[in-house]
Amino acid sequence: MTRKELHFILNAFVIALVVLAVMHTVKPYLDPKVAEIAVLERQFVVMDADRVVDKLQSLSGKPTMLVVYASWCGYCRQMLPDIIALMRVGALDDFNSVFLSRDWEPKKLAAYLIHSEYERLVTPYLLAPKNDDALKLALARTGSQYSGGIPYVGYFDASGGLLGEFHGVAGKEELLASTRRIAAQLR
Repeated sequence: MTRKELHFILNAFVIALVVLAVMHTVKPYLDPKVAEIAVLERQFVVMDADRVVDKLQSLSGKPTMLVVYASWCGYCRQMLPDIIALMRVGALDDFNSVFLSRDWEPKKLAAYLIHSEYERLVTPYLLAPKNDDALKLALARTGSQYSGGIPYVGYFDASGGLLGEFHGVAGKEELLASTRRIAAQLR
């Protein structure tokens, strides 16, 4: 290989690196929904574990469904569409819903919710950093066996007591059957 060919290859490599760096820097601004994402990101409410448990106690007298998830969790991405679908057809109308994210990058969570079209149905709550163990303890006081794993779905009565829960992925039919069973128990 001649010196001229080596110089050409080196220059091409440097130019490719510069182009990649520019694309990586500019990419977030190319998203057509960047303004919506920024607005949603500012709406997130950071909650510590005790505040989460307080949120389970309903003022409307309806039970509450707590969904603990993260946008980066593959299992959560598998289950969340089923929960949202049930909400859209009214199958979860007997429950208040609290979606608590364990995301540590609010901008990525906002982008996930906007692009999945969940932003109008999913409450913008984030678990406060380093509150994972505190959430386990707080939910244990309700009778929950929450281990810290996600996804997690818990059903709580109007006073915050546990009615039922799922650890890990549950299918749409399983969620629907459980929701109907719990709602029937409360009537």
